[in-house]
Amino acid sequence: MIGIGRRRRSGPDRFVYAKLALFFLGAGLFFGGVATRRDWAVLVAIGVLVVGVALRFLGGTPEEPGERDEE
Repeated sequence: MIGIGRRRRSGPDRFVYAKLALFFLGAGLFFGGVATRRDWAVLVAIGVLVVGVALRFLGGTPEEPGERDEE
């Protein structure tokens, strides 16, 4: 397993709905491409899923100015 950036985030993920939509879109394109034997649809599906994985690294809530306690 890959453990890159496995820290807990303090707030809700702001891209959760986008990730879900990209996952279902990518999965649908993939299965549709496999069923109809269209290579381009499978490649587009892989690209859509890669974008969804990339959003994982942009997720989380933006840090607000007063949120961090500096001593």
